[in-house]
Amino acid sequence: MHQTWRYPHFKSNQNIKQRADVGISPYTYIGKNMNIVIIVNIIVSLTILLGGLIMKQYANNPIDRSIGFRTKKALSNDETWKVANKKCGGAWIIIGTVCFVLTLASIFLLSEHSFVQPTILILLVVSVILSAIWIEKQL
Repeated sequence: MHQTWRYPHFKSNQNIKQRADVGISPYTYIGKNMNIVIIVNIIVSLTILLGGLIMKQYANNPIDRSIGFRTKKALSNDETWKVANKKCGGAWIIIGTVCFVLTLASIFLLSEHSFVQPTILILLVVSVILSAIWIEKQL
């Protein structure tokens, strides 16, 4: 006897065909999870933007071991501390702003978010890591 696999949130395969006629597919479930990714993108983008503003603000202060760009090179003297925090703060402001704008633009301009929001989140994380590596090499 051949058993048909069924999607867990549909009662029968016939139900899938009926819902497909009105534009609802089994892939609608992905769209519900995209709301979480959108919220995460907004929070992370704004956090990085705020972190960039804080780094730029604290760049002229003496070396602080609790906040800012803290690596061995950056903490070696006041001059490298200032340079590292100004550059990293500027980079993070740009990264946070661009990813926030991309997130909002994709919400309002695109009807299908299945790959855009995770891509923005990956871009955000990779950009922050690469900015730290880039600044560390410049010190």
